[in-house]
Amino acid sequence: MEKSTRKFILLALLVVTAWGCSQNQTDLPPTATDTISQPQSTETEAALQPTETSKPTKIPLPVSETPQPTQAPTAEIIIEGDPIPLLPPGTEISLKEVGLITADFGWGIAPDQEGEYHIFRTDDGGEGWREITPPQPANTQSSRERPAVHFSDPDSGWVSYNGTDLIWTTRDGGLSWQPARLEFDTLLGAIIHSLDKDQVWFFQFVDGGMQKVYTVLYRSKDGGTTWTKLLDPFSDAEIQAFDKTGVDFYNAQDGWLTRFFRGVTTRIRLDVTTDGGETWESLELTAPPSQMDLFSSCVCGLYDPHLDSTTSGSLRVTCECEPYDNPLIKSYLYQTNDSGNTWDINYIPEGDLDYISPGVYYAIGPEIYRSEDGGENWDFIKTVYWDGQLSFVDQQTALGIAHCVGDDETALVKTTNGCQTFTLIEPTLLPSFTER
Repeated sequence: MEKSTRKFILLALLVVTAWGCSQNQTDLPPTATDTISQPQSTETEAALQPTETSKPTKIPLPVSETPQPTQAPTAEIIIEGDPIPLLPPGTEISLKEVGLITADFGWGIAPDQEGEYHIFRTDDGGEGWREITPPQPANTQSSRERPAVHFSDPDSGWVSYNGTDLIWTTRDGGLSWQPARLEFDTLLGAIIHSLDKDQVWFFQFVDGGMQKVYTVLYRSKDGGTTWTKLLDPFSDAEIQAFDKTGVDFYNAQDGWLTRFFRGVTTRIRLDVTTDGGETWESLELTAPPSQMDLFSSCVCGLYDPHLDSTTSGSLRVTCECEPYDNPLIKSYLYQTNDSGNTWDINYIPEGDLDYISPGVYYAIGPEIYRSEDGGENWDFIKTVYWDGQLSFVDQQTALGIAHCVGDDETALVKTTNGCQTFTLIEPTLLPSFTER
């Protein structure tokens, strides 16, 4: 099937609500979204109300000697190998991930016909794109796996590819890139998070096995020119276990790290730092009062952390429960105003949780909901028949990727009215912005 035909079909799916991507979609068992719109039981009604749990347990890290942080060398870095070639203007691109930073500026990544990932920027909200791929050496291990990309503003950004010890920094929006060479190679992906254009954290996943995802944590205070190693698999025990799903810092000291626990432990815990990431403390959560066996009977993880202050923040707890071949998804919004000593817990619809502003959230799943009262009530917005990754710049505007379940084809979509309608965008590749 030609790509243009496939995108026409996807456009029809954006506006037609009478059928799904497949017949199996209509046979799914009830999920959290069903009980939000039409509560069926006393248990569900109780879950919809904010409830304080008992005080959680703080688990200190084992005492051990931590090596002194080492700074990346500032000597000239020699890059061997031919860089990923820039695509010519007019090339058709299929974006796989996007981030909208302002109403006009955003970044996106897309593979070429050889499977190598390229990085792009838009300055008109998603219509036109210019390539800004750093001169990363092209090879099958690094350039054909999805890179980690993060921008704090239209000028300041960072990129890390798999299979390399390099992290790239731009201070001019991708016009030029500067590499830094680190102590370890990135092998299992990475998370990049910035507080602003200068304060940046880089969680580098270097190996895995036996429920471990070995992690090296670096920090830069000068926007990526130099990096200080804070933690590695030999100097920290607690955060090495399990998959890391998200991170947020409120200031240069206070941060949260969330993880997926794979169903092998009932200890569902949030990792907290108060010294910029040099040490982490585990804050164990209790299950919702209406579902006290949730953590022991389901596969659970923490996602979408957001800090509003040094003492207040929120995150999503999502659990997959039997039958595991077609799991029942249960999600909860956990919110604290006292550094996690107590939590307000609200049952929320299935899907990703997008924080917009204090008290305002979107739940993006097969059905889209919005809450404007901190999760106590959820307003149904729209049913969609595609999976999506949306990046919001405010309550009304989001850019995202849509794809049908089981289909590798993707399309770029945008909403400017709070997810009530979506527009299909055919991205146009303009002349490259970066200098080589």
